[in-house]
Amino acid sequence: MEGTQGMSGSRRGESNRKEQEFESRTDRRSTPITPLEATLTSMFSMNSGRENRYKRMSTRILIVDDSAPLRGMLRHLLEIHPEWEVCGEAANGFEAIEKYRILRPDLLVMDVSMPVMNGVDASLEILKLSPKTLILLCTSYLTGQLIEFAHQAGIRGAVSKDTMDLVVAGLEALLRGEEFSGPAN
Repeated sequence: MEGTQGMSGSRRGESNRKEQEFESRTDRRSTPITPLEATLTSMFSMNSGRENRYKRMSTRILIVDDSAPLRGMLRHLLEIHPEWEVCGEAANGFEAIEKYRILRPDLLVMDVSMPVMNGVDASLEILKLSPKTLILLCTSYLTGQLIEFAHQAGIRGAVSKDTMDLVVAGLEALLRGEEFSGPAN
């Protein structure tokens, strides 16, 4: 009986330690990790002698554009990157805000000219919800004035749809904490 109580107390202590690790990890992230992620993280840290630092397996991206073919092209372009996952798509700014609230992506690729609500207004609303959100505007009408306004408003990147090859470079720059702008039209 005594040995059983000792094991049970030991298990409770280990359980409390795992709960504390889980809580400390969720304090450092904008989206909390699930109990399954916490368990897997704990298992991997026990097997490696290194310090345990939880890292997401992929960067989650929300694509916002009123053109379904363009969203498909962007999805294909972004999912080639091994560490990126397109977690959702939206066809206008209002839908982008709703999907952002639900999905909490790490990055947004946002068209500017869309029906219902344009991308700049949607970006400003999303930045009110989470000021550190990484947004790359992707527009047919990229001007120096739009780039300047975007950066002043907290939108850290902008590229022209004429230079779609710069979308990946722009997102990589944002993830490094840099601002990024493609050439204005």
